[in-house]
Amino acid sequence: MKKIAIVYGTLVCGGVEKALLTMLRRFDYSKYDITLLVEHDDGPLQNLVDTRVNVRKWEQKNSIKYTTYLKQLCAKREFRAVLVSIWYRLLAHLFNKDIQRNVKYSYESQNVEKKRFKEQFDIVISYQALSYWHLLYARNYIMAKKYICWIHGNMKYLEKEYTVMLPKIFNWFDRFVCVSNSVKESFLYFSPKLGKKTTVIYNLFDINGIQESAKQPIIETMDGLTFTTVGRISPEKGQLMIPMIAKELLNLGYTFKWYVVGDGSDMEQLKKSVEELSLKDVVILTGMKENPYPYIKNCSLYIQPSYTEGFCLSTFEAKILGRHIVVTDVPGMREQFAENEAIFCVPTVPSLVNGIQRALETIDLPVPYKKVTDEFNQEQLRKIDKILS
Repeated sequence: MKKIAIVYGTLVCGGVEKALLTMLRRFDYSKYDITLLVEHDDGPLQNLVDTRVNVRKWEQKNSIKYTTYLKQLCAKREFRAVLVSIWYRLLAHLFNKDIQRNVKYSYESQNVEKKRFKEQFDIVISYQALSYWHLLYARNYIMAKKYICWIHGNMKYLEKEYTVMLPKIFNWFDRFVCVSNSVKESFLYFSPKLGKKTTVIYNLFDINGIQESAKQPIIETMDGLTFTTVGRISPEKGQLMIPMIAKELLNLGYTFKWYVVGDGSDMEQLKKSVEELSLKDVVILTGMKENPYPYIKNCSLYIQPSYTEGFCLSTFEAKILGRHIVVTDVPGMREQFAENEAIFCVPTVPSLVNGIQRALETIDLPVPYKKVTDEFNQEQLRKIDKILS
């Protein structure tokens, strides 16, 4: 039986968390002994972790002090390294921010406190591999024979400091899993030499569970024309366009309600925009819901206004639940939908207004895509078993 450690942050309500929880439920526990290491053990979804998983908390450690680092070099009589370090650090602070980032992350990645777990694992997975502290923790604190990165996001949309530093740490890992071909493309743009170590495995979906959860009652009565958008309320997800889109549709004579399910950094700004445009009875902000599926199942049209996605879970869940769908034509969406299976828009208010109008013209027709079956999951599970072998 292989011992596997999975490193993650906090199990809040998001797409990556749901993908992780589903994968944990689908592991073959006659073959794998799974330990989930979470940075914070008070996440709202932690009670949903499969009971066969050993959940443990890890603490984020800081790098050692720079002065301590220099003293260690002096004690080893590595005086040239001391002079080089001081020189580049001085250049970084005086002239060049890119040099500063390189110095900072090179130092941090090599000098984090080494407090290892006593047990050794066969495999360690850093499941949110665009977090450099997660990567450092997985690689430096846990002893294993193989180290794997699971990459969910498009690296092209990260801040520059991350795209400078992350490829250096990636070189310490053995294999890389990207959740879509578009994510793989962005990953290899920054780490082109790792192509032979990289594979694509789509996120798993609890198809039966989603369909059963969608039958649960909710307090809202979703009668008439209704739209739903589910996801973290944050800049890349595009929800701040929703009030403006809704206002345009009202001006065009449509009567509807738009349920926005989720919470996040942009929630207060979204609330303010809804109030300023007098849309409180039209755009309904439900907040985070542990079970968002009734809102998807009972809507007339599912809308995803994202600026970027890796492999969007909520649009695929809308497909599982048989909804008509409007999406922005961002990387990853073309891997879920063919040209005639969803309405594609660019992530702007006018384009989304037009796309919604086009979708409403055929809203009474059957959905134009095949039913999602568990064969999709089985194919991904075969790939997971192969990479863990």
